[in-house]
Amino acid sequence: MRKFRVLMTGGGTGGHIYPLVAIAAELQVLSVEMGASLKLHYLGSYGPYRELLEANDILVRRVAGSKLRRYFSFANF
Repeated sequence: MRKFRVLMTGGGTGGHIYPLVAIAAELQVLSVEMGASLKLHYLGSYGPYRELLEANDILVRRVAGSKLRRYFSFANF
């Protein structure tokens, strides 16, 4: 049995999350057809979409992020 792991990330808004859920659903269908094992992971914030992702068998891992300032600032480091 082949094993696949897919890592996804997005901005944490509906415009980013819902396409990921649709892609994940299609990947799950393809993995069943191929007889493959599939693990889906999402890296991002624990936003309001965490429950939606977990309900679709997507493991959510929190990654802390911050704003990238496009000017010199010690906050970028």
